[in-house]
Amino acid sequence: MFTVDDTLPIELLDFTARTTDDATVKLTWTTLTEVNDDFFSVQHSVDGNEFSEIARVNGAGNSTTKQYYTGFDKNPVSGKNYYRLKQVDLNGRSTFSGIVMIEMVKEPGLSIYPNPASAEWFIDFSNAEKADSRLIELLDVNGRKCVEVKTQDDKVVPLSRQELAAGIYILRITSSKGSITIRKMILM
Repeated sequence: MFTVDDTLPIELLDFTARTTDDATVKLTWTTLTEVNDDFFSVQHSVDGNEFSEIARVNGAGNSTTKQYYTGFDKNPVSGKNYYRLKQVDLNGRSTFSGIVMIEMVKEPGLSIYPNPASAEWFIDFSNAEKADSRLIELLDVNGRKCVEVKTQDDKVVPLSRQELAAGIYILRITSSKGSITIRKMILM
């Protein structure tokens, strides 16, 4: 007698991708059950066809309770980024999740320094895409606007700490062409 084991190695509840404040992509997924689960290979593609591994996350082995997982893409490309999971079980068999896509908009050539900053920092647009104007906003972690500056294609824009407390802030730059750049700023 020959028996075929067609048990699925995992039951995937969800798989999502979202951008973070520091322009990385956070990938999260949840399993309901796992059978002989060895690891997950987090895979990235720029065209949705050719994928390569960007992270490896150990699986739970065997589980009948929800398991929560996280992976990061610290270097997403500007434009469309496709992600999938390759689940590999203990005997080497593998299955793939569905594909999720997230689009990143990065302003090329933009640099912000120093970061972390203590008193003043600079936004350098010298190598950035040309724009007639830009709106620079500094938000606290609750999304409240702390600073707003409008520029007319300045090459280097200085920003002063003013009365801001030490902490983490979100720098949001909106160009007249509609592109939005978001960066995390740390004030000491």
